Amino acid sequence: MKKRKIVIMISAAIFVCIVFLLIYGNPIVLKNKNDFGRAVKNIDSEMITLNEITPFEWDIVYSFAPYTPKQEIENIIGFKSNYIKETLSEGMLQLIFVKENKMVCNIWGYNSDLGYDISFWTATEIYGQIRYEDEASFSVVREDNIILLVRNE
Repeated sequence: MKKRKIVIMISAAIFVCIVFLLIYGNPIVLKNKNDFGRAVKNIDSEMITLNEITPFEWDIVYSFAPYTPKQEIENIIGFKSNYIKETLSEGMLQLIFVKENKMVCNIWGYNSDLGYDISFWTATEIYGQIRYEDEASFSVVREDNIILLVRNE
């Protein structure tokens, strides 16, 4: 009887973990998203580099235009992920940070909910990318309770 109880408890724990992963995604990716958001909201200068404020390791970050299909995003970044979604409307942000061909941070949502906005794709492209070694700099603009990071070219 004890063995059966232990098996049921282990099965329940595994089920809870699977449900958590399906709902919230990879806990490391989620932690990095939250840490990045805090770092952006704590910027106290008028100019920063992306490297300065990103509290995790990354090789390349992608920014996608609204409505970019999931399959196209996966083709661009070079791998598939259950956690990639296409943005549903204008005003949504999608950043995917990649380290060694693995997603380490996925930021997806409305800038009004996130409290910040950063994008570096142009109207003629569906995505932009920045490599860590680019040391890309951004101007910091505060507007309507949202922090805008505007890339300096």
